[in-house]
Amino acid sequence: MPTPVGHSLVGATLYLALSPADRPLAHWRTGLLCVGSASTADLDFLVGAATGDWNRFHQGVSHSLTVAVILSLVMASLPLASLGGWGRRWGLFTALSVSHLALDLVTRDAKPPHGIPLFWPLSSAVVHAPFDLFPNVQRGALAALLAPANWWGVVMEILLLAPFLAAVALHRFRSSA
Repeated sequence: MPTPVGHSLVGATLYLALSPADRPLAHWRTGLLCVGSASTADLDFLVGAATGDWNRFHQGVSHSLTVAVILSLVMASLPLASLGGWGRRWGLFTALSVSHLALDLVTRDAKPPHGIPLFWPLSSAVVHAPFDLFPNVQRGALAALLAPANWWGVVMEILLLAPFLAAVALHRFRSSA
């Protein structure tokens, strides 16, 4: 699954692209909340860490459309008027939550079962795209995440995703000038 770098790049891109164009960007803390929302499905690592096995719950129900929609409903209910009305906030947070699932679907998955339970609770089957855009990364404690083998994954995420962020940022800031 992608590193927090990849999820954050997509989160920042969606935040810039879907924030109301007719007003200034939200306070940096709100922007950071949006970017972080693209990584919330991976909070299951913290539950695993509490048991001593970082990967124990990873790619479980937190990686389903059901949880993404519930999380989006909760986040849209926060009083963040700078992001627009409730419907706009719900759309933004849904895009952020679902972006996590989309990236995970196209990343090489070396840990069985291969894929995520996208349609839980309707189905416990795991789903994975028939192709990989991103290499597998080691998951677990900080030492595993910082392993040299993961550097290639971070480089690939930056090479593939940063141009989208740059294009959206350029468009956003040119149109507001």
